[in-house]
Amino acid sequence: MNVQTRGVVIAILIVATAALGCALYACYGAISWNGGSGDTLYQIMPYGAMASGIYSGNTTLGELRQHGTFGIGAYIGMEGEMVLLDGQFYQIRTDGVVYRMDDSIKTPYAQVTFFEPDMTFRINETMTYAQIRDYVDDLLPTENMVVAIKITGEFSSATARSVPKQSEPYPPLSEVVVNQTVFNLANTSGSALGFRCPSLLGEAVFPGYHLHFLSGDKAAGGHLLDFEFASGTIEVDITPGFEMVCFESPQFNEYVP
Repeated sequence: MNVQTRGVVIAILIVATAALGCALYACYGAISWNGGSGDTLYQIMPYGAMASGIYSGNTTLGELRQHGTFGIGAYIGMEGEMVLLDGQFYQIRTDGVVYRMDDSIKTPYAQVTFFEPDMTFRINETMTYAQIRDYVDDLLPTENMVVAIKITGEFSSATARSVPKQSEPYPPLSEVVVNQTVFNLANTSGSALGFRCPSLLGEAVFPGYHLHFLSGDKAAGGHLLDFEFASGTIEVDITPGFEMVCFESPQFNEYVP
């Protein structure tokens, strides 16, 4: 097997240890709980390795879709931001335009799952990104598991970013974002989606919340920096399985966390 295509698969099971209950209520609206699921977060490459400047990869979007129809990630050379929603891949570039992506396009890093919400609750008044993070955290029994999150509805504001395509030798992500393009969106409908990953997974993941945005008309989006959510639904999918594929390359072989 060629060194460029040989993969190493790491599988981890994160077990939820407590039930959330059948009826939970809060001032923001009613919550429905459908029980746990056996969902798996499928990831291409450790986040730390990607962020160090490994922006090449061998996995096509067509191959990636076999493992999920919902997710976020990056494209070769860090060109724009990835959104996978309802099985369709999108790219939001620094020109602010949203592009539909062909299955032959490759990715250096992505996180995907088959989104099946375990918990759904309705938001009836404005909440900030920070308030939503705290609210969801309070509903979950532990911080030590992966959850997929989809927030759909009306956004009073959303601040998103995209980054320009990089040339080899690739700089670390900390340098790439210095030249990011920021989009300030107001009174727009759409979806914020992504994952909350536990710090116990270390360099493998971005710890905490990592969400991307796609407007309802598929005309705007990006990596979310902040937002205010006016009304709609928040869906949470507890994702106890974690599988990561690491493709060997000279850059990855020399990577030191």
